[in-house]
Amino acid sequence: MNKIELPEYDNLNPLIKKFEGKNIKIKYNRSGKETNHKGKLLNVKHGGFVLETNKLRKLFDYTNNILSLEVEE
Repeated sequence: MNKIELPEYDNLNPLIKKFEGKNIKIKYNRSGKETNHKGKLLNVKHGGFVLETNKLRKLFDYTNNILSLEVEE
């Protein structure tokens, strides 16, 4: 996994969209709690994204809540 440096600006969609179809590992801030998630990034739209983990698809509302990102090459 390669750690990706996240920029300080608000809209992370263009950066995250580059990794569609790849396996990623994220640390995500959900309602003030940090949670870890790992899976295949399916799509990025309208500020959110879908992550497939063990054949379960999780919807994340905001790319801006990503605290750290690692991408499998």
